[in-house]
Amino acid sequence: MYLRWKKKTHGVVSEATLVCTHLGQQIVSITPVFVVSARTGASGTPRQQTIWRPGGAMRLCCLGGALGRVAWWTATEQKWDALQEEIHGDGPSDLDDASKEVYAEILEDQGFWFDRMAEMICQPTRRERILFGKVLRRCLHIDDLGLQWPFTEKDLKAAWRRVALEAHPDRGGNHHDFIRIKESYEEALSLLGSSVRVA
Repeated sequence: MYLRWKKKTHGVVSEATLVCTHLGQQIVSITPVFVVSARTGASGTPRQQTIWRPGGAMRLCCLGGALGRVAWWTATEQKWDALQEEIHGDGPSDLDDASKEVYAEILEDQGFWFDRMAEMICQPTRRERILFGKVLRRCLHIDDLGLQWPFTEKDLKAAWRRVALEAHPDRGGNHHDFIRIKESYEEALSLLGSSVRVA
């Protein structure tokens, strides 16, 4: 079993996101995959069999950007935590015993595999994690308002009015939902003010 990088070419970036703003460029991404060599068929032809993807796709155009790296590592760590919970947690699991054994072996050497991934995707510094971690958390608030990046202050206010009316307690909404929507609006407004510095 070993870790390799799967390279894939996508279409041209037509819409900016919070992480990638490289409009007009062709997207080339790399994704880490655990593979084993297996022999299949009557001829015993060797082939690579993918076991698990320990991280999502990283766009090469964003490889040098701190925000892109933090986003990638945040999602990757969440994926490893989810696997850890499925293997060692008390909840139900869809994995058979043989698969659990393989994944447990991977988890046992997590530090080693993280070092291998870091060789390709530079691990963000502590300062980058603190700075951009705040921005990534704000992404969740943008979703609450039904917005997509990029957006203007006019878009934000229109979304706020629409969602706030639906969630307002006087109009049949829930008090807690209304408070959450209000916090999301404030966070999105803060993000809008810092977007020029972050991009």
